[in-house]
Amino acid sequence: MSRTYSSSSLKPFLKNCPKALDFYQSGTPVDRTDLDRGVCAHAILEYAAGRTFHSREEIEKLADDVTAELIAHGRAFRGEPQPPLVPESAFEGRDLAVEYLMMTDVPRGDAEVELWMDAKGGHDGEARYVALVDLVYRTEIGEEDDTLSAIVVRDYKTAWSTGPDETETLQMRGQAALAALHYPDAQVIVREAVNVRTGAVYRSETLRDEEGEAQLALWRENILRLCDAADANAGARMARPGYGCLSCWYADRCEDCLSAMQGDDLALAWVTAKARMESLQKALRKAAKDRDLKVPGGVAGYRKKASRRPSEYAADVIIEYSYGNTGWNEDRVKGLLMKLKPGVTQIENFAKASFERGDVRRDDFLDAALETQQVARFGVWNDKEENNEK
Repeated sequence: MSRTYSSSSLKPFLKNCPKALDFYQSGTPVDRTDLDRGVCAHAILEYAAGRTFHSREEIEKLADDVTAELIAHGRAFRGEPQPPLVPESAFEGRDLAVEYLMMTDVPRGDAEVELWMDAKGGHDGEARYVALVDLVYRTEIGEEDDTLSAIVVRDYKTAWSTGPDETETLQMRGQAALAALHYPDAQVIVREAVNVRTGAVYRSETLRDEEGEAQLALWRENILRLCDAADANAGARMARPGYGCLSCWYADRCEDCLSAMQGDDLALAWVTAKARMESLQKALRKAAKDRDLKVPGGVAGYRKKASRRPSEYAADVIIEYSYGNTGWNEDRVKGLLMKLKPGVTQIENFAKASFERGDVRRDDFLDAALETQQVARFGVWNDKEENNEK
């Protein structure tokens, strides 16, 4: 029996291993802490589509109402109720959405749009692949006297790492390929990924000429091939312990991951042990939030310890103790900076505070202040990263 897939359900199959899809389809519970942050931010931005806000208070009122509803009742996906959100994660998502809306408005369009195709790559039969698009809106591309009608599929991302390559993912290519079916009048299909944390918008366009239509059709064909491959051996799919375990929701309960951890392959044992440790640590932190967990010879839990941080007077104190009332000059400023030994993070933060996003002077400053060097770092790298290095 063929199933209906989405980018979310294909993700464990592609990113982790075939057995991860068995866990996913069987409804194996996962820690939703990180997921709920994004769910809440997405929901708020969907409600904000097309609205103009005149104050932070207006934005916060909308965000608070949506967040309260999600914490109390959750939301539905394709008609299926989802569990209520973890409050702490929901509040983090709420804050992300508020700060984003303080930077920019959301275009007027249709939020949370379901696009789909059948097993033949059309949309006449039963759904084989579906995509829930955060926002779909119309626009025009080109000069005033020579414009093309465009449909934009927008996806919000809450990861710091979101960059230009996000528009080339299976998820966004799939959304574009489906949009071409559902909006046949559009002359251009635009894939738009938004980094909610930074406000950066990344766009890729597909002109619907002969070449563009062939590309969109190929994306649909490739997705359907993935769906067919994912159907194979459902319920008894093979595990593939390795790099994919590091991001797998199920590493802490996978027997194959455990066996690899105990095996003779040193590198594989280390990778799978790291995956299980990270997965178990996340669960342990949650379990020990309100109580200690007893282990032989001690306890696992939280303890308050003194930790120092800069006071609000830190800058004044540094200046006073460095130069008192003797005044400033270029050499003294440079000397103070050398004493402080600013690292990459501090220099990047200075650039963000000094120049608006999109100001070319920010890039010019960073190019002048930072240099690239080759350093050896121990870790585990995926095959794609290795091939790029070579």
